[in-house]
Amino acid sequence: MRQVFLSKSGAIQVEDAPAPACGPGEVAIDVAYSVISTGTETASLAGADLRSRVDAALAKARLGVERLRTRGLEEVLRKARVREGISAPMGYSVAGTVREVGADVADLRPGERVAAGGSAYAHHAEIVAVPRNLVVSVPDGVDLRAASFATVGAIAMQGVRRAAPQVGETAVVVGLGLVGQLTAQILAAAGCRVIGVDPRSDRVALARAGPGALVAGTGAAPAEVEAAVRDATGGVGADVVLLCAGTASSEPLATAMQVVRQRGRVVVVGAVGMELRREPFYRKEVELTISCSYGPGRYDASYEEGGLDYPIGFVRWTENRNLAAFLDLVAAGRVDPAPLVAAEHPLEDAAAAFAAAKAGADARVAFVLRYPAPTATAPRTVSRPALAAKPSGSIGLAVIGAGGFAADTLLPAIAAAGDFALRAVVTQRSATAAKVAQEFGAARASTDPAAALSDPDVDAVVIATRHDSHARLALAALDAGKHVFLEKPMAIRRDELAALRDRALASGRVFTVGYNRRYAPLSIAVRDALAAVRGPRAVVYRVNAGAVPPGHWTLDPAVGGGRIVGELCHMLDLLAFWLGPELVAWSATGLPGAPTAQDVAVSLRFRDGSGTEHLASLAYLTSGAKTLAKESIEVHAGGGSLRLEDFAKLEAHGLGRDTDLRRSDKGHRAEIAAFRDAIRGRPSPLLGVDAAGAAAELAFAIDAAVAGRVDPR
Repeated sequence: MRQVFLSKSGAIQVEDAPAPACGPGEVAIDVAYSVISTGTETASLAGADLRSRVDAALAKARLGVERLRTRGLEEVLRKARVREGISAPMGYSVAGTVREVGADVADLRPGERVAAGGSAYAHHAEIVAVPRNLVVSVPDGVDLRAASFATVGAIAMQGVRRAAPQVGETAVVVGLGLVGQLTAQILAAAGCRVIGVDPRSDRVALARAGPGALVAGTGAAPAEVEAAVRDATGGVGADVVLLCAGTASSEPLATAMQVVRQRGRVVVVGAVGMELRREPFYRKEVELTISCSYGPGRYDASYEEGGLDYPIGFVRWTENRNLAAFLDLVAAGRVDPAPLVAAEHPLEDAAAAFAAAKAGADARVAFVLRYPAPTATAPRTVSRPALAAKPSGSIGLAVIGAGGFAADTLLPAIAAAGDFALRAVVTQRSATAAKVAQEFGAARASTDPAAALSDPDVDAVVIATRHDSHARLALAALDAGKHVFLEKPMAIRRDELAALRDRALASGRVFTVGYNRRYAPLSIAVRDALAAVRGPRAVVYRVNAGAVPPGHWTLDPAVGGGRIVGELCHMLDLLAFWLGPELVAWSATGLPGAPTAQDVAVSLRFRDGSGTEHLASLAYLTSGAKTLAKESIEVHAGGGSLRLEDFAKLEAHGLGRDTDLRRSDKGHRAEIAAFRDAIRGRPSPLLGVDAAGAAAELAFAIDAAVAGRVDPR
């Protein structure tokens, strides 16, 4: 299929991409039309205004300085080079017909007309796969081009809901771009007297001609706005002001404070400057409100991805219900996007459409992309002919899962290792598969893991997907006769872990888990220093893990397994590497009252091959400062000590020697090289199945203990 991408240079490109997978709770849609957001999307193009470019550059500079401080120049440059060539998908408002529905979607059927939204899903592409809560049916009588405005319309609808207008009230809309035009129409449909404000008189005229029409229109100069509102309201002032403009200036907000009546409402819908003066608020007791995107549910993964709806008795208007309500207004003729359309372009002319939208020469504010008729088949794998042949003697590799970690860390390590021929990059999202495959020179981009596993040119598989699919994909890869590198965790359920451990041991294939810290140069230096010391050892290991937002997938026991199962296993493996291999005893405690265990303190006792026992204290914490090192480890033995900071600097006190790598090296390249060597039959320090399984099993037990569940061991 064909899809629109934005290159890092700011150019619009239409390229081949594999059709997306239709996962559980999702709807695959053959797109008929999509709307270009003349605000959000065109701001990303080359030639953005100076203030926006300066702000973006400053944000990147601040991030770069922090990463330079914590990771070193070489690491910062490496990641910058990796990400530079990876383009971004565009679009978030589409309409078309249902192609396929995933498991758990029972109320939609193939062929049904729908509209959909979501910047992570509803791209400018021939086929999209969108979670059910971001899809609505299109009412009879509404054509698909009009329906493609539903997501932009939901943004306007949510702004109006936050304003809570009453019939007969006077509402001022500042900024008559696409969202502002639709906001004015919705307010008129709600029985308001609408005053439109925009520096462009042609856009004021466009709003005057729309359904409901304006009672007044004016330029954006404060004096003009004040005069228009005074004349229209008899000096009372506006009941509500909605700021739909996009500007870094705070002037729209200051003007709103001047024209709104006492105890009136001001709603910020667009991205405007927010430098406030207290005096106007204080004297008028103005209510200032921010409107968030399409409505309740936005940025809540349990709603958007998990499919959990909010009870209508408690949350009347959600994202989905706003989408539907907008289309109902269109069906009734009370809102009409058609007069707003400046041009309709075929998909292949997307670059011209974006250029026209960016130029803004036409008073009409909407640009629409039109798509070819759907095809019966939609390949989920796209090949690059120039790379069709596998190089002789190479290890054919497929990478399944290519998110930020895989693209930033694993794929560069694979490239550095040599011997690997990247045969396929497989992800659930077509845009990610296409762009990462292109960046790293993969022969194919795919959204179909089965195709990669059945490919005879694929000898080995790296699995770096979300945690809930790890065991399933690893089992399938072993059954297909592939060598497997599986990112942690090994599994998120004990039955999966047992099945995978048994299958890996019986397979005759190389199998390992990405517990990379044991391969870090300074971890090996600690191990070697300890080998020269007799007697017991003690380790104090503090992890400043940082918090993740509530609802994040890693906290979902059914998807991420929680942070103990999902990440603490890393630290448990490293402790076993230094002190083990036998675990003698352990205890764990967590903070009471937490809905999901994140902060935990663990005491452990290991026994090494000589029978000597060693102690470890492990604290995994989420409330620390971001400026503090993530991992700080003290090792004490034989009257000497070592202190390891973020695998970058090792301080020796009577044990080993000082080492400063000047950047963090957590062993990712070394573990990939060990995987390669094991496949080649060379001597390799590769982590084995039993040791990998032991760390995962201990993580399960700690998670159960902290949560107060009975440990079934």
